[in-house]
Amino acid sequence: MAIEASRRDKGFLTMDRSGEVHVNYGTSGETLLSLALGLPDLRGLSYAPKTDGFIAADASGRLAHWTLENPHPEITLKTLFGKVWYEGYQSPEYVWQSTGGTDDFESKFSLTPLIFGTLKGTFYALLVAVPIALLGALYASQFMHPTLKGLVKPTVEIMAALPAWSWGSWRACGWPRGSKRSSPACSWLRW
Repeated sequence: MAIEASRRDKGFLTMDRSGEVHVNYGTSGETLLSLALGLPDLRGLSYAPKTDGFIAADASGRLAHWTLENPHPEITLKTLFGKVWYEGYQSPEYVWQSTGGTDDFESKFSLTPLIFGTLKGTFYALLVAVPIALLGALYASQFMHPTLKGLVKPTVEIMAALPAWSWGSWRACGWPRGSKRSSPACSWLRW
């Protein structure tokens, strides 16, 4: 029996009496890989320095090496959509925090706060936008002077025909001409 902790993340290797090796991740509590090595009488194992493989040794001193490709062991369905108990937290929580100030930092990738925040923002935007749009359409169709309506209606129809990204792209690229703000991504466009 042996246990070996990763130097790069919260992963660890375990080996049981039968010689089966398990690749585990501590935060999610998941066993990511179980492998029967087929080597009799295993005595020890060790991660490679970059955690991209591991070495196992048997009783006679023979070594065997396995490559391990597991660039993001912290990502599982449980960690993306469930509560996770992170180190330093009082209880399991939904947390999104992709970067930190130190190398000891562990990324937290719960999508639940992002999805909930998006839905909440959409709901509040609709609470404001729908009444304004309906009242504006009602005013334009029923109360606006016909001369002004003749200018507003075609303008709104043209704006509705073009996707929002095209308006944003034109503005970012310095439209109308002479605009002082221009994105370097639009260097291909010569005005």
